[in-house]
Amino acid sequence: MLVTDAELKADAAFGSADFERTFDQDHQVNYAYGVVPACGPRAASSTTEGRAVHAWSRGWWTGHGIAGQDAYVLPEQTAETVLAKVKSNLAGCGSFHEDDVTYQKTAKNQVKLPAGFPGAVAVCFEGSGDSACFAYLGRGHVVVRLFSTAEDQAAAQKQLQALLVPVVARLRPLPA
Repeated sequence: MLVTDAELKADAAFGSADFERTFDQDHQVNYAYGVVPACGPRAASSTTEGRAVHAWSRGWWTGHGIAGQDAYVLPEQTAETVLAKVKSNLAGCGSFHEDDVTYQKTAKNQVKLPAGFPGAVAVCFEGSGDSACFAYLGRGHVVVRLFSTAEDQAAAQKQLQALLVPVVARLRPLPA
């Protein structure tokens, strides 16, 4: 489910000499293990089943910002249920606070979500001179959260769009 370094380096959005993996672990620091977050660390999946979830988080310094992927295999909940909660959380989310930075949701974004993934959602935020964009999609019992930060929203969206390509290729064969 996780994207490889080689796949990203092959894309022009990540072809920087400064490209390097920054983390590869079972969850992001400051986020609850096994819980899909939306609007900062707000839970969009069951917190009670969090320990039973198989989760992995991987991120890269791209030379322009950070790009990353969280993958969750949920034992009970379906992607459809979790993505509905993600969409609800994000609809009511004007801002979130993380690492001493307050991120404000932007009015719109240009992230093109792939067809065939009902409930997929994307959102962008700005804070402290950076932009952060997120995309959520899934199939069956698998949910993937992608994120990208850069100096402006266009660059964050470009990285996120490039990250979507290999993730979609991995998710498509899974049963809906």
